[in-house]
Amino acid sequence: MAPETRADPGVEQGEVVAAAVASALTIPLMPAFGPWPVVLVSIPVLAAVGWVGVRRGVPELVDVALVVALMNVIALVPVVGVWPLAPLLALVGVGVGLARRGQLGRWREWLRLGHVDRLSVGLVVAVQVVSVAALLTWTTLFDGSLPVLYADAARDAGPVAAGAGGIGFLVVNGLVEDSLFFGVLLSALTRALPGWAAVTLTAGAFGLAHLNGIPNGVVGVVMAASWALLLAALRLRTGGMLATYAAHIVADTTIVLMLLPAIFR
Repeated sequence: MAPETRADPGVEQGEVVAAAVASALTIPLMPAFGPWPVVLVSIPVLAAVGWVGVRRGVPELVDVALVVALMNVIALVPVVGVWPLAPLLALVGVGVGLARRGQLGRWREWLRLGHVDRLSVGLVVAVQVVSVAALLTWTTLFDGSLPVLYADAARDAGPVAAGAGGIGFLVVNGLVEDSLFFGVLLSALTRALPGWAAVTLTAGAFGLAHLNGIPNGVVGVVMAASWALLLAALRLRTGGMLATYAAHIVADTTIVLMLLPAIFR
């Protein structure tokens, strides 16, 4: 009888790490560069990430692959595919699928309010102050403005509809981005990488996703990545999304108040 062969643990871990890094690098491609040809490039990569997740018993990697693949496909649909609708629909779609199979429990690691103590409250306030100051600096020193797509849509809609859209953006955007980056992605990365590396890679992906977002450009990428380091740390400290969402919604409120009025000048 031939001796039993076992997979090299180092090879297994290497595959998981590579898949985790690939998932983080794939997420920001669509918001940064648009859906085409991102779908053609990302789908094979995400299929490989999902395969590694199944083979190595890391379901969080499968979650990332499914959410991002669905998000990129939805992004091809006019209107529906704009940010943050595309990732919102992808998160809901994958979440419903997991719930029907009784597998949504692993999302409860992050899809909860968490435990917010006095230090966490102080950190949230500090992050909010930094967010407002950074956005004011961005608009003043770097002539920050809304991306053309959003500015044109707001002008076409008119003040009332644009205002309603701004409120909807405040409610939805932070929830979606926090769930995608500091929920699904960060949970997968912490299974494969040391905590500091998972946080750093998550922040880098978040920053790159803002290349054509708010704030945008190279300066916007650096600003968003630096901010994401704080949000990721908050999520891990509190064990939930309430603290990150509170900080995020203040930043988004600042964006709407500062930039939307400029559209109607």
